[in-house]
Amino acid sequence: MKKIRTRFLAVCLTLLLGVCAPMQLQTADNGQLTVTSITKIDAKKKSKTVYITRTGECYHKRKCGNGTYYKSTLKHAKSLGLRKCKKCYK
Repeated sequence: MKKIRTRFLAVCLTLLLGVCAPMQLQTADNGQLTVTSITKIDAKKKSKTVYITRTGECYHKRKCGNGTYYKSTLKHAKSLGLRKCKKCYK
């Protein structure tokens, strides 16, 4: 009976901590398990997705015309010297 109660308390505590402070388990290269806070992972800045072509001069909101488009971040597209598409960004 004591063992069941201990397990029950452990499960309740785990669920409570999981709700209050979400964690993510990750396995390192050496096989050790590490715990990372999900809030730390979510704190990374989410970048806006744009579409670019290999030879184009613009970045696009979506596929604009014919051609092969590749997903990119807005920051990366601007670093390549691309400007926004006049059709997509009216």
